Amino acid sequence: DGDAILRDPVPDGTAALDPLDVSWRLAAASSLTGSQLDAAVLEVIRLHERRHLVDSFHYLPFEANVWRGLGLLLSFGLSPSAIEAEMERRAELAALALCSEPRIALAHIAEFVGEDDASPHVRGFSRLAGEVVDALIALGVPPASAAISRWDRLDPAVVRAAGVKLLAQLP
Repeated sequence: DGDAILRDPVPDGTAALDPLDVSWRLAAASSLTGSQLDAAVLEVIRLHERRHLVDSFHYLPFEANVWRGLGLLLSFGLSPSAIEAEMERRAELAALALCSEPRIALAHIAEFVGEDDASPHVRGFSRLAGEVVDALIALGVPPASAAISRWDRLDPAVVRAAGVKLLAQLP
C-alpha cells in the first residue's frame, strides 16, 4: 500500500495516552525487514527477560535482601499484582533503553496501553507509557508530539535517551 498507514492523519485532540494504531505505524516506520526485524524483536524479548533476571537477583532470595524486599512490598501496598506490574514495567523499560531499534519496544508497549484487562503487563506497560511521555516532554519534545499516538514520528535517538533517563532512575 506504499506505506499509506504512515501518512494517515492522527486526529487532533487525541489524549496523550491513547495509542490509536501506533503499534502498526511503529512497525511500518522501522527500516528493518525480514530476519533483521525478527532479530530486533528477539532482542527486545531478550532484554526484557534479562531485566527480570536482574531484578530477581536484586530482590531474591528475600532473606538475603530483606530491606530491599520490604521496601518493594511497602512501596506497592503489599499487593502481589502491583509488584508484578512493576516488574513488567521495569523489564520493558530496560528493553526500551537498551535495544537497537526503540520503535520495536515502543510498539510492544503501545500494544498493551488501553487494554481492558488488568493484567500485570497492561498495568505495568501503561504506567511506563505515561512515564515515557513525560520523559520525552522533559527532553524538549512538544507535548502533542510526545503523545503515544505520535510515537512513530519521533527520532529513535530521543526515544532511547528518554528510556536511558528512566532506566537510570531505577533502584
